[in-house]
Amino acid sequence: MEYFSNFSDKPTTIQEDLYQWFDLSENPRLLFGNPYFSITQTFDKYPYIIDEEIQNLPRETLRKSTNVSFKEHRYSSSGCMIRFKTSAKQIVLKAELKRKWDFQVMNLYNSSGFDIYSYNPNTQTYQHITVTAPKSGQNCFLETICIFTNCETVIFLPTYNKIINLKIGIPQSETLEFVDEFSNYLPIAFYGNSITQGAGASRSGNIFCNIVSRQLNTEVYNYSISGGALGFRSIAKELAKLNLSAIVMDYSRNADRPDFLEKTYCDFYRILRKSHPNIPIILLTCPNFSCLQGYILFDNVIRQVHQQALKDHENTYLLNQMDLFEQSEYDLCCVDSSHYNDYATFKIASEITRILLSDFQKHTVKFNPHLLQSKKYTAKKQRKRK
Repeated sequence: MEYFSNFSDKPTTIQEDLYQWFDLSENPRLLFGNPYFSITQTFDKYPYIIDEEIQNLPRETLRKSTNVSFKEHRYSSSGCMIRFKTSAKQIVLKAELKRKWDFQVMNLYNSSGFDIYSYNPNTQTYQHITVTAPKSGQNCFLETICIFTNCETVIFLPTYNKIINLKIGIPQSETLEFVDEFSNYLPIAFYGNSITQGAGASRSGNIFCNIVSRQLNTEVYNYSISGGALGFRSIAKELAKLNLSAIVMDYSRNADRPDFLEKTYCDFYRILRKSHPNIPIILLTCPNFSCLQGYILFDNVIRQVHQQALKDHENTYLLNQMDLFEQSEYDLCCVDSSHYNDYATFKIASEITRILLSDFQKHTVKFNPHLLQSKKYTAKKQRKRK
C-alpha cells in the first residue's frame, strides 16, 4: 500500500499513465446503496429538515448528542457498494477518506475498510477476496488488488468514514463494464442505531445489512446512524418515497426513554406503512442481555405496534433478537456490552433473510410507479438538497 499527503500526488509504486481511471463522482453507475448519489454526488441520504427536528428534541442533552451524531456520521458510506465487471486481473484502488483514525469499537477494516468480493452471476454466489484500509494516521492511499476474471467485482465501502475521493484503475489494455441494477428484488431499507450502521463487525462487508444484501443478492439502503436513530418523521417520509421490497426497523435503543419511544415509534411505522401497504416490515427488539431489564419497556412498545399491525392484517414481523442467542453465549456475540461481532451479525442477517424469503415466496412485491427508485428518477423529481 502506498500513502499520499494529497490525493493528487503521483504514485511511485505504479506508472499512472498506463492505467485508465474511473472516478466515482464521474461514474455514479458504479455505486449502489444510495438513491440520491447520482444527483448530489454525496453519500448523505438524510433530508436537511432533520436539522430542525433535532433542535426540537425534548431535552438539551439529547439535542446535543444527536446533533453531534449526525455531523459525524451522515456522510458515511455504510451499506453502499461498488459493482463492475472487468477483464483485468488486477485493479488499483485510490482513495481519500476524511478521518485518519479508527472509531471507538471498530477496527479500521470496518470503519475505513474497502471489503472486496467476487460475484458469479451464473451461480449468484459471492466469494470474499480481501479487505483493505489505511493504517492509523493515514487517510489517502493506493492499493493494487488481484481479482477474479469473468466475474463481477463488488466492493463494500467504509461504515464509519466519509469518502472524499475514490478512483478505480485498470490497465489501458483492459475493459471495465457497468453492471445492471439488481434484478431479484427492489432495495431493502434499514433504519437503526450503531449496530445496524455496522459497529462491531470485523470488516465492512460483514455488517448485517451487507450480509443480507449478499444472501438475497439485492441492493440495500442503510439509513442507520449511531446515536441518532430517534424515529424522525423526515426520515420516515424519505423512506416512504422509495420503491422498496422490505424495511427493517432496528430503532429503539437511541430513544433514551420509553416514553419518548412510545411517542415516536408508532408514528414512524405508520408513515412507512401508509406508503408501503404491502411490503414486509420487520421490527427488531432491543439487542442487549446485559441491560435486559432496562429495555423491557422499550420492547413492550415495539410489541404493541406489532400486535396492532397484526390486528390490521398488515404484513409486519417481529424479530426478538434475544431469541437468537443463549444468554450464556452473549459474551461471545459482542465486542462490548451490545455491539455485535461477525458471529452475531451473521445470525441476525440470516434470520432477516429467512423471514424475507418466506414472505417473498408468499407475496409479490408490487412496483409503485409513484415512488422513487434508485437510478429511475430525474433531478426535477428530487427536491433540492444541499
